[in-house]
Amino acid sequence: MDVTLQQKAEHLKKSLLFVRHEEGVTLSEKQDIFLVLAGIKPVSFVCSHQIIETTDGRTARRDNPTAVAKFLDSLGLFYQIETDEHFTCAHISLDDKLLELMSSLHGDHLQIGLLYGYPKTAAEAFATKKTLSEEKTAKLLERAHIPRSFSQFMFSKDYYMEELETLKHWRLVLAQYQLV
Repeated sequence: MDVTLQQKAEHLKKSLLFVRHEEGVTLSEKQDIFLVLAGIKPVSFVCSHQIIETTDGRTARRDNPTAVAKFLDSLGLFYQIETDEHFTCAHISLDDKLLELMSSLHGDHLQIGLLYGYPKTAAEAFATKKTLSEEKTAKLLERAHIPRSFSQFMFSKDYYMEELETLKHWRLVLAQYQLV
């Protein structure tokens, strides 16, 4: 196990930033960050916010963009931050050139999918609308004991078993660093 990655995993786990406030997916943003840190995903898109109780129920409030930037700096990441009233989000990478490329790919689903580390066959299927149905995807993930919330890409109709191996690999790496 890589000591530097272990330290970064611990830093991620301790942070109050990038916590999803939904049962079963609280670590999903941190998992995406770690997969970039581990060199598994070239680029990822992550968001950070807090849930605030209001008289009308609950609402999301973005985390401070400066705090988010400082945290991403502490991990050694390059980033492009975007905000709205509810979320502070960022494209992140270990390579600033990839972020420049990402910002120029408007609508090129194949290239965007590849930059996100998705299998080429899955990115192609998404770009050409030849993905596995939601029902079949749910059954596939259930048989593989992978939560639906962990699946980050749409599976292709023809290569879904090979693509499933990508998710299994990601979960194995995350488990090694106690991020599942």
